[in-house]
Amino acid sequence: MTERPPHVPSAIGPYRLQELLGEGGMGAVYRAVQAEPVQREVALKIIKPGMDTREVVARFESERQALAVMSHSSIAQVLDAGATAEGRPYFVMELVRGVPIDEYCDTHKVGTAARIRLFIQVCEAIQHAHQKGVIHRDLKPSNVLITVQDDRPVPKVIDFGIAKAVGSTLTDATLFTRIGQVLGTPAYMSPEQAERSGLDVDTRTDVYSLGVMLYELLSGSLPFDREALQQPDFMLQYLLREGDVPTPSARLGSLADTQETVARNRHTDVRALRRELNGDLDWIVMKAMEKDRTRRYATASELASDLRRYLIQEPVTARPPSAAYRLRKFARRHRGALTAASAVLLSLVAGATASTVGFVRAERSATRAAAAAERAEAVSAFLDEMLRAADPTGERGPSTTVRELLDAASDRVAEGALGGQPLVEAAVRRSIGASYLQLGLHREAGDHLGAALTILDETPGASGVERVDMLRELGQLRRREADNAAAERLYRHALALADSLGLGEGGGAAERLLNGVRSDYGLLLQTVDRIDEAAEVLEALADSERRLLAPDDVDLATTLNNLALVRRAQGDVGGAIELFEETLEVLRAAFGPSHMYVATVLESIGSLEQRRGRHADAERLMTEALDMRREILGERHPDIVNGLNGLGLLHLEMGELEEARSYVDEGLAMSVEILGERHTRTGGLLNSLGLIHLAREDAAAAEAALRRSVAIREETLGPLHRTTLNTNGNLAAALLSGGRAADAEALARHVVESEESIGLTDPVFVGAAKRTWGRALAELGRFEEAEVQLVAAHELQEAELGAEHAHTRRSTQALVDLYESWGRAEEAARWRALTVGTP
Repeated sequence: MTERPPHVPSAIGPYRLQELLGEGGMGAVYRAVQAEPVQREVALKIIKPGMDTREVVARFESERQALAVMSHSSIAQVLDAGATAEGRPYFVMELVRGVPIDEYCDTHKVGTAARIRLFIQVCEAIQHAHQKGVIHRDLKPSNVLITVQDDRPVPKVIDFGIAKAVGSTLTDATLFTRIGQVLGTPAYMSPEQAERSGLDVDTRTDVYSLGVMLYELLSGSLPFDREALQQPDFMLQYLLREGDVPTPSARLGSLADTQETVARNRHTDVRALRRELNGDLDWIVMKAMEKDRTRRYATASELASDLRRYLIQEPVTARPPSAAYRLRKFARRHRGALTAASAVLLSLVAGATASTVGFVRAERSATRAAAAAERAEAVSAFLDEMLRAADPTGERGPSTTVRELLDAASDRVAEGALGGQPLVEAAVRRSIGASYLQLGLHREAGDHLGAALTILDETPGASGVERVDMLRELGQLRRREADNAAAERLYRHALALADSLGLGEGGGAAERLLNGVRSDYGLLLQTVDRIDEAAEVLEALADSERRLLAPDDVDLATTLNNLALVRRAQGDVGGAIELFEETLEVLRAAFGPSHMYVATVLESIGSLEQRRGRHADAERLMTEALDMRREILGERHPDIVNGLNGLGLLHLEMGELEEARSYVDEGLAMSVEILGERHTRTGGLLNSLGLIHLAREDAAAAEAALRRSVAIREETLGPLHRTTLNTNGNLAAALLSGGRAADAEALARHVVESEESIGLTDPVFVGAAKRTWGRALAELGRFEEAEVQLVAAHELQEAELGAEHAHTRRSTQALVDLYESWGRAEEAARWRALTVGTP
């Protein structure tokens, strides 16, 4: 604060001036104390010496009158007005103790949504002023102060010093803007306000300034560099009228040195902030700042309304409407009303986009691209109609589920709603099929995807790019159904077709599609235990995508996730966790903290932490993943099955058998109901159930469950698959527990020899099989042979898992039992010393 200058009187009327608060172009503001009729602190504004020309006095009186006719909680209230003995006008208003809105938001690390809510109050205040016939014409952060009332921030708009009357004369004095005179602050000034004639300025100039303020509040920067704004008037006018304005999200991306600070000031990180701005907020800001004012929001109230729509996930008017956009908003707005709405409707939108608009970019032929664009419009119209039918406020009511929505769409397609448009029907079926797949409804998904591929194969002029995409979708379906042979045929067909089309040349959407097929194929190779082939495919793809794709690109996340699965299969636990954590960063940047893909990776990391013996970390991650899936997908979904099985096995390893049985029983019932008795996931749950029975020493029940599991896995995965062999190893342990040592020895020997034949070195699987074989040999009195297997099991597990891991300790105990049975007490004692503290 500054002391009162000597030439300013110590008192004006009943007001004693205390200190100078600030100065503008024509007035100075003082903190003053009113003595009567009430005692209070006020702000007093008075014309500066030498500024009392007729024009300035007229403008000052306009401000005084403008404020007097307004009454709004976010506009500084006028309390009094008058003139000094020398005739210099002044007015008195409430003293606003606050800081500029941008400074307040940055200091308090206010997030984007909260900034918008504050800004909406500013818009409401300006709308009030406009309704009273007043334009502010100098809106900027320093003229919007934030004060705290009842522990909440409240904006106060101040300084209507250059306000202009609209539709009426505020004073008898003439308010005249000299031709060529620019009033306002260049950084926030509308193009028409910067022109040489300011007579044609209306309320939309304030809307533009509001847009610039919002731009700055969101992105941390002005649309133009400040140096560019320090130009002569004619250059400034050209810049504001013709200069290109980047979107707020693009502007943030250009702030190489300060974007981290900008993000921290909004209580987030750079990736999340750019994702938040990119989309509706970019559209809203750019509409408010349209150079052609006829294309701006007509009023400050319209701007506020669109911001409210953004906050409640409704479609905003600033954005050109489309069915896909409306579907996304619909899904987010009605999370509670739609079963798995956010996940599945977004998948539907993605499917429609990939099979229509995306192919416009993928096609190299202009003719094909134009045809694809026409199909995109037709698909969009169909989805738009489907959305209106599903609106919870409409005929179907608020309990509409995504399944009902998809079934209704399926019925309409079956009834011929798209008759005569086979390629449009193929695109719609592709989208519906992909959405059914997300819901875990494999039969329905297969019906639509298969029909779509048939249409593409039989229709002249069908796009090869679309056929590649459809083959990929069907491959994903068959892989989820555990029909790996069919999935491989589809992927190979897609890769051959892509190669014949040259999709790997020139980049763009076509190459992205090809890379997606490669990534899926690599995952399939891992699933069928062709680990080296999978590693070769995925390592090359990951290296390429790290260079070419953005750090929040979902395709990059998919490849990294699949490569992590390969590392896990190779026994490289540390490398797998590193890749999964890299995947998690990409997914969170792309989707935020809660998404079904995020849940999948959390579960994968949890299973690896379990392998490292870090049970508390494993339980936390796997429980978080399961809770996230239930929230997103509902209580009954195939992906819930895996989470239940994983937690069951974890609690089994921790010795908590009741908890383990509870998870496995729930998962098994769900798997049988949803996927069927012969599905590979059902086989996995039966394997877990057998292990629980084994831990309870119920050998008969364990054998029954494990035999069912082996049968399913041999049928779905093959007899030499690592998972099938592991289940057979568990069956051997059940036979041994039931007193059938000879049968156990034969089966365990088969498992170990088979694992060696396929090059399997996994310390858990191979170590467990060797341990069971060694224990069976010891039971049969073949101690020397037993020693070979048990020592090998221990060495493998200690080297890979560590001496304290549960599997290593079991092998240690097996050696103690061997030497005691063999009568070699000294060796038994030495090994027993290593089991102290064994759970």
